[in-house]
Amino acid sequence: MATSMVPGTTAQGPAQGDAPFRMGTVIVPLIAIIIGIFMVVLDGTAVNVALPKLVDDLHTTLPTLQWIVTGYTLAQAAVIPVLANSRIRTANHLFRCTDARISQHNGRQ
Repeated sequence: MATSMVPGTTAQGPAQGDAPFRMGTVIVPLIAIIIGIFMVVLDGTAVNVALPKLVDDLHTTLPTLQWIVTGYTLAQAAVIPVLANSRIRTANHLFRCTDARISQHNGRQ
């Protein structure tokens, strides 16, 4: 039997017991990723657009505020992977619990 580069499939198609591929399983996570990236870009844009007003209001110089924005960006970049990992762990746990409850409700063990 020939194997393919995709885990769980063979050259002839999905391995026995695997559910057929559905586009819906890819679209929902893809939309979530696109929205998340858009929000990060929007956040960065809002901060950079506000810089001239912040310089005036805080009576400081632009280079000083640029360091603050750089620190904010680095802090955000450091926190995002940690939060993503915790969300993945939480979501996996919730999915397992939900699947177990549905299985019990349907009479499966």
